[in-house]
Amino acid sequence: MMRGTLYNDGEREKQCGLSLADIDQLESAISETRARLVVIDPLQSFLGATVDLHRSNETRPVLDGIIKLGERRSCAVLIVRHLSKGQGGRPLYRGLGSIDITGAARSELFVAGDPYDASRGIMAHAKSNLGKLGRSLSYTISEEGRLVWGGTSDLVAGDLLGECTPEQQSAVEEAAEFLEEVLSGGAQSSKDVKEQAGARGISFATLRRAQDRLGVIKRPSGFQRSWLLELPSLAQNPPDLLESK
Repeated sequence: MMRGTLYNDGEREKQCGLSLADIDQLESAISETRARLVVIDPLQSFLGATVDLHRSNETRPVLDGIIKLGERRSCAVLIVRHLSKGQGGRPLYRGLGSIDITGAARSELFVAGDPYDASRGIMAHAKSNLGKLGRSLSYTISEEGRLVWGGTSDLVAGDLLGECTPEQQSAVEEAAEFLEEVLSGGAQSSKDVKEQAGARGISFATLRRAQDRLGVIKRPSGFQRSWLLELPSLAQNPPDLLESK
């Protein structure tokens, strides 16, 4: 619970807990600081002891109050919450607490590690009531602890959660067959493989899912920022050795 200070006729009276139900105090603070962004991190810490995060009839009145406050003061409200422990499932149902929290938001973003590159994270747009979904963005954390944006990513929220529809599953199987065909003769440039996949209508995200399924090995080619892709079976038994047996 956030700590606040209670004043009585201008005199400091005592320290007290502050929750999102304390709209008057929050509005006063926003007015005094002329805040344009209010960050609630994490949501469950500021709902109050009597509000159950998983009950929409208890969370919605609190959220409605914050929404109206943001509208009155022309400020954006950013709510941070964690994901539930369940695996898979649609992104909109994976947030901790009631689905009504997602329903109350105009926009929802997912932030998670890149499942194919442990060195970077991905921020993916999962919901928008204001327009079409934006492109996902990649980022890294520098040694100094700074966030460094790395450009757009083809991964979407479902990719970060391991979600895969029957249609996507079929596409991944097709991409896996493509990789086995292209890499059957040995290691190939990742750039060339991506271009060939694109020519066959295979998206980059689907291609990466297939690489992960097959355990495709990615290694430096010797040229700057250039990579080779190789099937694990051929990495252990190169084609020339297989032919000599």
